[in-house]
Amino acid sequence: MGRWSSLRDLSLDHNNITCKGAHAVFTQLSTAPIGGLSLETCDLSFNRVGDSGARRMALTLAQHNSSVGQGLRVLNLRGNRIGDWGAGWLSLVVRNSGAAGCSLEVLDVSENPRITLSGGLAELSMACRQARQTLELDGVVLTVGLGGLTLKVSLERPRLHTEESFQSPLDETEDTPVKVLKTSPSRGLIGLSEEHIGRKGLLDRGALPSSCHPQ
Repeated sequence: MGRWSSLRDLSLDHNNITCKGAHAVFTQLSTAPIGGLSLETCDLSFNRVGDSGARRMALTLAQHNSSVGQGLRVLNLRGNRIGDWGAGWLSLVVRNSGAAGCSLEVLDVSENPRITLSGGLAELSMACRQARQTLELDGVVLTVGLGGLTLKVSLERPRLHTEESFQSPLDETEDTPVKVLKTSPSRGLIGLSEEHIGRKGLLDRGALPSSCHPQ
């Protein structure tokens, strides 16, 4: 652990790391004495970390006087295999951020398609509201809290570039399926419906910038 004591940024993205690997990393980090770890950023994006890995990280970060929780500022879990159960555990981190045991400022769980709207996303949204944290959905800030944490989540399953090149919301002739998010200031995220609307509908809803209006 001594050789990690001066490490500030740990980048393990795109390494096929599973729950077992994430468990090993955070178990090792948690052995550091208070004040003996300088780690501020941990990037585990685009791996294969699932629910049990998320649980291990959440327990480590939420632990009172944790050396990891007190130092870590950014945890990037984007593009993994975390589902509703793991998201439920990570909601503990959202609720505890700013408390004695956790100084996390950014938690990114976007592009985890196993986190459903009615399950894990609703749980994380509720945790943000209760702890007065900031919630960012697909790059758009939905709620701004007084807490020190920004939680990044997403609704859409990530698509390949080849898929995107053949599907455009600007198509004049074909209707485009659109996910419509319904929100309530007092209840957080409450529903998602799918509608088929063409380019004019997208413009009317403000989904496209005014520069896209037909001349």
